Amino acid sequence: MKPLLILAFVFCFTNCSERNEKNKLSESVKSVDSNFHKIDSFGTLSPDTSKFVKLLCGLYINSKGILAYKAVDYSYGFDKPMDVYLSTIYNADLSDSINNGTKEMKDVVDTATFQIIGEFYFKDKNHIYDFSPMSDGGAIEINRDADVKTFHLLESELYAKDKKNCYYRGRNIKAADLSSFKVLDTLYSWHTAYDKNNYYNGENKMQVAEIKKENLDSIRVKKRKL
Repeated sequence: MKPLLILAFVFCFTNCSERNEKNKLSESVKSVDSNFHKIDSFGTLSPDTSKFVKLLCGLYINSKGILAYKAVDYSYGFDKPMDVYLSTIYNADLSDSINNGTKEMKDVVDTATFQIIGEFYFKDKNHIYDFSPMSDGGAIEINRDADVKTFHLLESELYAKDKKNCYYRGRNIKAADLSSFKVLDTLYSWHTAYDKNNYYNGENKMQVAEIKKENLDSIRVKKRKL
């Protein structure tokens, strides 16, 4: 009996050791994966393992002094999303036509006044920034048309206004009447707005046939009565 007990003990010990080793390996791989990310600098994605720390303003910085906005890259498949740190700002230097006016975020953003004011807009004391989410993380650029002091989001954060213009995801809606421009009804659609002259799908004027088909006048009247 004793030899059998010894063999059973050895077998059990071996299996437990193997399971522990597998667990350690799994934890190790998971740890590496959680620290592995990409940095998007000047439109070039580079693998990186440096540690980014979140600042009070919502941006991140690493030990190399790289300032960035944290987004998610789904370009490798939606089942394997990866963190990506967007470290550059487009349309930041109007004199640089070669690099599309791109500058490092650390050289543009004022972190003391920086705010994330919605999914598509950021601001600091100097600029309004448009964020365009994309499958690879997205891009951030300065909105040169926007007025920092009066810029504000509307009922749908896709839309915004300032003292000069109306915007849809950072794009200037040139046909819009500023004083009467409103979001139609977020229960109906976050992409539909109107003014005294037109209805808009995004930044585009809608055709009469489409307005009638969607029964937008009825929705508009109903919202006024609420």
